[in-house]
Amino acid sequence: MIITPKQTFEPNREYAFRIVKDNIINMEIKPGSLIGEQEIASQLGISRTPVLK
Repeated sequence: MIITPKQTFEPNREYAFRIVKDNIINMEIKPGSLIGEQEIASQLGISRTPVLK
């Protein structure tokens, strides 16, 4: 997964959404593949809560 820096005033929820969306669009994450929220959260350095929403 390609992780770009978080923007200054970007909430964690929007950051997680942007990273996942960009990685699906760029085929780094295959559409329909199973990914865990804990895995995403730990890679982004945020808690699981923003990933779930």
